[in-house]
Amino acid sequence: MDRAPISLGRAAFQRSFPFGFVVGRDGTFEVVGAGLARRIAEETHPDIAFEVVQPLTGGLAAASKKCGTIVCLRVAADGLELKGEVLCLDGGERYAVLATPVVRTLDEARESGLQLLDFPPHDPTPDRLLSMQAASTALSDARALSEKLETALTEARAAVEAKSRFLAVMSHELRTPMNGVGSMVDLLMGTELVDEQREVLSTIDLCARTLHVLVDDILDYSKLEADGVELESIPFDPVAVAEQAARLFEVSAQERGVEVSVELRPGVPRRILGDPHRVRQVLSNLVGNAVKFTEEGSVTLVLARSGERLSATVVDTGVGIPESAQPTLFEPFTQADVSTTRNHGGTGLGLTISRELARLMGGDVSLVESSERGTTFRFDFDFEHAEALAATSEADPCPARPSGIDDLAGRSVLVVEDNPTNRLVAQRLLEKLGVAVTLAEDGAQAIEEVADQPFDLVLMDLMMPNVDGATAARAIRQLDVEWRGLPIIAFTAGAFDEDREVAASAGMCGFLQKPVRLEQLEAVLLEHIDVHGHAA
Repeated sequence: MDRAPISLGRAAFQRSFPFGFVVGRDGTFEVVGAGLARRIAEETHPDIAFEVVQPLTGGLAAASKKCGTIVCLRVAADGLELKGEVLCLDGGERYAVLATPVVRTLDEARESGLQLLDFPPHDPTPDRLLSMQAASTALSDARALSEKLETALTEARAAVEAKSRFLAVMSHELRTPMNGVGSMVDLLMGTELVDEQREVLSTIDLCARTLHVLVDDILDYSKLEADGVELESIPFDPVAVAEQAARLFEVSAQERGVEVSVELRPGVPRRILGDPHRVRQVLSNLVGNAVKFTEEGSVTLVLARSGERLSATVVDTGVGIPESAQPTLFEPFTQADVSTTRNHGGTGLGLTISRELARLMGGDVSLVESSERGTTFRFDFDFEHAEALAATSEADPCPARPSGIDDLAGRSVLVVEDNPTNRLVAQRLLEKLGVAVTLAEDGAQAIEEVADQPFDLVLMDLMMPNVDGATAARAIRQLDVEWRGLPIIAFTAGAFDEDREVAASAGMCGFLQKPVRLEQLEAVLLEHIDVHGHAA
């Protein structure tokens, strides 16, 4: 006996689920629930079929054999993937499907055009979609904020770089008149003067040195701020660099009755790889500060080795640093107190710059101790031995020169400089040291001079008309003369690390930045002139 057809009214069916429909055995729609009806233009379309995507329990075949059995399955109807239950009707001739939409991502929800009312009250999908939407919005906001921050950071870096470039250009222009003022003061101080004249010159000298330090500190701080400092890695003698740093302050220290000395501990290597200019800069800052704040007694620079690290300890017998000022000692633009600037000058950038440079070298600058009996600072940095490089280097234009020169009298130096003031300054300073001077106004003249006669050393400006310093240095290295390996020192107001790189790549052996003082010039000549001499 056939089972009587199950009567399922449209209104009752529509209230059952948002997505409900009755289909015949051939898969065509007969009755459509409210939710699905909206998707098929409010009308039942017999030609719209559904298909089984994934039977979860049993299947339509099983349902047709067991009339009234509920089977869980996934179906696709009118482009939607639905999950729900199917009820066999009329002996398997028709099937009633009560389903909810399957939504995995926000994109699926957007593409399907679903609304919250399209889900039954017990379905967690809307809550999950809302959470996903909130997370997506937060992620979009974060990305937008990140893009804004990236843009702001790029603009800030560009501004800092522009500021650094501007300061470097201004520094270059300031250094030429500063070179003339400071160097001429050095020359006048060596003449016979009455007390009043010497006092006036001492004041000018102090102002010139202070201005020099200010320009260098502001420029270096700007480059560090812009991550524009790149370290060299060249062979150098750390002992010679330490002695040069100490020698810079011997005269000013002696005038105050303070003794400056350098002590070496066993095991300090004499040839390492690194950046001698930056090492000298940190040491000079520490020694200079020690001399500045020491009224009597001594300043001692102790160089020692600990494993693959060098340490330089600067010990003075000065006034010490107040305990209240020590926590901010390495912060920029700070001094121990306001009177420090008035009494001793300075920007308060020296220790900040020194610490940043030390950390770039893998080390640090730290305050070891300070009391009324004096202060101790420590500078340590990593190093590599340079012997391996020396063994594989070919035709080194700047070989290590034996020490022992203490008298420059009779030495011969070629000065290559297009600026008349700088030429005069260099000539007078060198003559003060007893050096015979030859002058050239550009690189072309320099090449001719070196081809004609030997020199002990060449001071070469980098920025010159016609033939610049780097081009001239390369040409000199190619000359077929026995003294083509003579030391060539860059003598320039250039303030960028690129200037040093240009000089080194052109075969120059050192870098002397304007303005130059008599003691600095003497130190460079003593370091680089061969003890036997080319022109001796």
